Amino acid sequence: MRQHLDAKLENLDKFNTSNANKDDSIEQDVRFFATYKKAINSLNAKIKSLYSANEILKQEMWQTSRHLKNVEKKIKELESKGINPTQLKEKRLLLFDELSHAKNQMNKNERKANVLREHMKRFLDWEDTYKSFSHHFTLLNKKKSILSSFKSYERYLPLDVIDTLKHFKRDIAQFEHTLGENIEKMSSGIIAEATNYNHKSNAFALSKKLSHLLHYKHIVSTLTFPQNNALESKKKECIDALECNAQSLLQAIKQRMIDINAHLALTKEDLEQSLAIEHKDIKRIAYLHKKCSFLLKEQQVCERTLHKHNIALNPIPNTQQSQFSKSIVTTLNLAHKAIQDNRDSYTTKAQSHKLVILESAIETKAKLTIESKKKR
Repeated sequence: MRQHLDAKLENLDKFNTSNANKDDSIEQDVRFFATYKKAINSLNAKIKSLYSANEILKQEMWQTSRHLKNVEKKIKELESKGINPTQLKEKRLLLFDELSHAKNQMNKNERKANVLREHMKRFLDWEDTYKSFSHHFTLLNKKKSILSSFKSYERYLPLDVIDTLKHFKRDIAQFEHTLGENIEKMSSGIIAEATNYNHKSNAFALSKKLSHLLHYKHIVSTLTFPQNNALESKKKECIDALECNAQSLLQAIKQRMIDINAHLALTKEDLEQSLAIEHKDIKRIAYLHKKCSFLLKEQQVCERTLHKHNIALNPIPNTQQSQFSKSIVTTLNLAHKAIQDNRDSYTTKAQSHKLVILESAIETKAKLTIESKKKR
């Protein structure tokens, strides 16, 4: 399994190098998407095995530590009787070595797991892949714009510029051919990632997935296959599928907005009740304050996204909405003040406690100095 993983990582490292040296690496992107899930599973399995190994080592260290305590206790008992327990002392050294070896192995496993996580982040993370794909698409669009600008004026251009334009044409043709042949595979991978959400997914995640989906839809819609009806048909099917999933995401964001409003009302009520109690639970207030603030940010994301795509929400009277907004701001300000007051009070108490300890230490030192002088 290690050889297989090392080979995977080696291939991924080559992929990254080739990306850095080429303007257009859509072929590598396509191959990457084809092995995306397999590579993720491979790395995850290795990381999990390292974590499992560390859990076993922790258990062994706990048992060894208990054994060591018993041995040390026995050594003290024998030494108090005037007996030198040589064998037990040797055993103690062996146990120390075992603990040290286990600790070193745990650190080694942790370092290896961290390296693998970095590989996952660098090579297998969806965000990085998406950025890479979008980056190459932008470069190709620039090349298309240049070709369009010089169309019908080629005879006036220097030979080296003409050669460059020919190279651009080949790049664009290769890109469209490669993507056209793999358009279903690419689209299914992107749709699978974009639709990987549930009722607990927050507005930030949903909005980002929608943005990725619509951006890819724009990429596909700009492709042209004038001499290949089959690819044109595939393109249309993919655009329809992407649009359908985008609408589903918008509905999920709309539902999230409804849920947020309900959660916000309940959280505000809980916060008001916590503030009304004489002996306030500051941890509870801080938690509700943080939750309420996060829900407000989510609400803003939902509103912006739905407004941008002309999705209407259930109408709420402006006066009612305004009153609720003012009310929640007031509640959050009161909660913030309660948290700050408690923090200041805690700091004052801590400083007073430190002062008492310091005064006690000075007094003790003075007594010891006086006693020392008397003895002299």
